[in-house]
Amino acid sequence: MQLENTVRCSWVPGTLNRVRVLRQGRQFEVALELLEKVVGRTATFDLYLKGFINLTLEPEKVERLVA
Repeated sequence: MQLENTVRCSWVPGTLNRVRVLRQGRQFEVALELLEKVVGRTATFDLYLKGFINLTLEPEKVERLVA
């Protein structure tokens, strides 16, 4: 199911290098560096501009983020 592979990422307030990852109602906190490694740096550009991004990822990438 496509919905299972969708995550919403936003900044952890007061930080410049921590990102909240929301997946299926559960929240995780990851380093920006990990997010960039998993999804690629260009995928994070909107995070800087809008403060959040919605990503649809392959199951393996989702697991790397939230494991």
